Amino acid sequence: MRWVYAAILGLCACSSQMDPPDAVPDQSSRAAPVIYVAAPKLGVAATLRKVGQNGAVTTWRSADGVQLSYRDGLLVATRGLGHDMMTADVSPLRTAIARGGGSYERRISRLTGAFALDFVNWRCQLRKTDARDYRETCKSPAGRFENSYRVDGAGRVIGSRQWVSEPVGALVTGARAR
Repeated sequence: MRWVYAAILGLCACSSQMDPPDAVPDQSSRAAPVIYVAAPKLGVAATLRKVGQNGAVTTWRSADGVQLSYRDGLLVATRGLGHDMMTADVSPLRTAIARGGGSYERRISRLTGAFALDFVNWRCQLRKTDARDYRETCKSPAGRFENSYRVDGAGRVIGSRQWVSEPVGALVTGARAR
């Protein structure tokens, strides 16, 4: 069971500013930004530190190496969870948030248990549930999932519940600290 916890919070993403895997961020000059993430289906939670920035994509890493990458607060990749999300096209979702809702298609690739890539096109609907909250419902022949997003006054995602895969479930994030 111990390996499950180790595997759950360790991801990688492409970034030109990535720390080597064994490096500890230099905390001497200032504290690194952190994000709190929970995986309710897996029964784990952790605080992740910012380890890279590649354009609009920010990569966060847990103490045990799990990595999550977000584009403007929207999950685009996971590494180290098993059944990882390898890529997610969030451009249509970003457009729908800016418009206050709508229908669109998303393409997500994930790593299966057999270490094969599985590409799925999802038909999605985003609707506003109140002034700051959105609910996304996506369907395909592969299944169905729901995500929720909280945005600030400028439309930036500041908290969310975002689906990774059936075995992992969703990741819940709060506002960034420090």
